[in-house]
Amino acid sequence: MDVIYIEQMITTLETKRNEHCCQKHAEHGESCIKRFSRMIDNLKEKISQFSGGSKPVISARGDELKKAGKLNAKAKVLEEENDHLAAEKAQNQARKIVASELNEMDGFPR
Repeated sequence: MDVIYIEQMITTLETKRNEHCCQKHAEHGESCIKRFSRMIDNLKEKISQFSGGSKPVISARGDELKKAGKLNAKAKVLEEENDHLAAEKAQNQARKIVASELNEMDGFPR
């Protein structure tokens, strides 16, 4: 796992821990809050291992985002030429690319 992904997971787990109501789970032994905290601590420990001089791997693919930028530029030109249908198709393709990249980065479906 790369550092960015681990940081995103920590943020997600912290949010879920703060939103989670574990009163109904308390009767099953270990509380959910303790489990969330243990997972977060384990991930923070992994991040501390990366700080020993190794560089993090960036997971976003810039080439895909460049394609989206080119599609948006193409859509703008098509819009100026009054080809609204083709412009809308190009914009939709660009949105799909950006949404899939964001989904890969943060794990939230779009």
